Amino acid sequence: LTMDVHADLSQGNLDFLPPQLQLVLKHYNAKETLDVHAATSVALSDLSKADVQMKVDVQNINLNQGNIRVPIDDVSLTARVRNQQVEHDVKITALNQNFEFKGTTQLNTRMDSDVALNLDNINIEAFLAALNPDKPAPTSATLLNGQIEVQSPLMVAIGAIPGRPGEPIATATIRNLRLTTMNP
Repeated sequence: LTMDVHADLSQGNLDFLPPQLQLVLKHYNAKETLDVHAATSVALSDLSKADVQMKVDVQNINLNQGNIRVPIDDVSLTARVRNQQVEHDVKITALNQNFEFKGTTQLNTRMDSDVALNLDNINIEAFLAALNPDKPAPTSATLLNGQIEVQSPLMVAIGAIPGRPGEPIATATIRNLRLTTMNP
């Protein structure tokens, strides 16, 4: 089974999309395009051996939390379900920066997850200035590089199932952290 959707969201008319997707796109104020490609291969006699692939790409959306508005140029999600785990890769372009999350989630009762965020030349001052446009932009430039990896049993973390005695809800590891500053 294969499904391809290309939607022009610039006209503001989302009536042709499923209601659940309309709610998500309206919530994030999506304004440009939506591309979805999904493919699956599964024997109905054994659903545990499903192999599902999906790619979703959305441009020009806004994330709003309190007084903070983050305009996002592009979100690209690729995911594959096989061998009872989800492999996912999310790339986000926002505020002239690129962010990439990669990881896996086991499809067990705990939903054990391992996710890494790669930080590649993130300009901290430019990022903060874009989040706070009413303040003057700093003249220095601090670049952040590194990788943050988080392991968590998601169902324990959200309180859906009890954890083991003394078990952390998440473990974070920071690798190759490097801050480089350049003053004018």
